[in-house]
This record gives sequence, C-alpha cells and structure tokens, in this order.
Amino acid sequence: LRIPALKSPKIFQQTGQNVLGTCIKFKGNLIARQDDSRILQQAVKLLDLLSDSLCSVIDTAELVRNVHSEQEFVDAADRLCQEGQAYVHQLNTDVELYKSPGFVR
Repeated sequence: LRIPALKSPKIFQQTGQNVLGTCIKFKGNLIARQDDSRILQQAVKLLDLLSDSLCSVIDTAELVRNVHSEQEFVDAADRLCQEGQAYVHQLNTDVELYKSPGFVR
C-alpha cells in the first residue's frame, strides 16, 4: 500500500488520532451551534463528516490489524480500533449531543 499514513506504525497511529481529534471538533461544533437557526442543515453535514471520518479510521485500522505482516502495525491498528470504538460508544451515549437542536426537532 502506498498510503502516506501507512509509512510507519507511529505515523499511522498519529494520523488516526488526528482524525479522531477532528471528530471531537465536529461534535463540539454541533453542540456549540445550538442558537443557530440553520443548525439542522449543519447538523446533518457535520454528522456526515464525523461518520465518514470515524469510519475511515476504524475501517482502515481494522484492515491493517487483520492483514498487515508487521506486528508493530498490527499493534498500532489495534490501538486505533479500540480508540475509535470507544469514541463511537461515547457519541452513542452523549446526552448533551442528543439534546442539541440538530437532534431535537
């Protein structure tokens, strides 16, 4: 694979964590824009970006974890899978997020 993020286990892990950090910002934007009258349109776009970003990290990590020949990559991918899945669980149980106007309509 000639994907820059897969150049080394450290870069792979760091890239995944950067994407998860971006997802946290997306969530923060959803909650912060509670007074915005266009929140529903923005909420749909932000949730789509959040979902796409999370899936790109988790799916790639899952693939690497299952097929990479180097244990260091497998370990980095395993950590990313765990971090990504923990964040998905956090999102699924985030009362503040679900009470935001983008959801309450």
